[in-house]
Amino acid sequence: MFDALTYKKELDALRGKTIAVIYIFENEEAPGFQHYWIWKSDIISGWLNAIQELECVPYIMDVRTFIQKSSNCTLPHIDYILNLNCGNYNLSCLGLVPAMCSFLDIPCIPCNATTIIMGENKNISNLIAASKGLLVPQSLPESSAKGIFRPLNLGSSKGIQIGKINTTDYNGLYQEFIPGYDVTIPILYNPLIGDLDLLPPLIYLPNSKDPFWIYDIYE
Repeated sequence: MFDALTYKKELDALRGKTIAVIYIFENEEAPGFQHYWIWKSDIISGWLNAIQELECVPYIMDVRTFIQKSSNCTLPHIDYILNLNCGNYNLSCLGLVPAMCSFLDIPCIPCNATTIIMGENKNISNLIAASKGLLVPQSLPESSAKGIFRPLNLGSSKGIQIGKINTTDYNGLYQEFIPGYDVTIPILYNPLIGDLDLLPPLIYLPNSKDPFWIYDIYE
């Protein structure tokens, strides 16, 4: 049940806190920082506006600077960290910022390293989705020509193959391929109900309007 008084007290307690926004630097090309989404200034400014509305103090850093300063013990005082590090091919890199936050005992938004890796690992995410009543594509033998191979722990559609699989360098799932568009349905823990909750879906509609698209890879 929503408690307006408690909510106000929590907002009052936030006032004056320092919130660091950690993002991937636009020209970062070092190993481990491959990504498909770069946080432009117009995106980051939206988060800064939200921090300002909370009457908090923003502190902006790219991922590499954050890790270096954390290792060198040169970070200023930070109360909370907003983790915008996303899109790495190697999903273990996605746990980099929240894992360091855990080591420094700084609360990380939106979640910790364990939650990120569980959500991005396709075996585990399928189990979570199925537990919330979402339909998961059925598994197929790799000899089938009607399936799609998806590596377990790689992002940005790296390693995806459609059709019969002969060889692959990755462990993954071979499932029924359903023509259509990419829909993301966030599943988050809702403290108001004490359970996982589904958020509104987001759809990616390619310019080609081709229902067989896979990031421009299709047969």
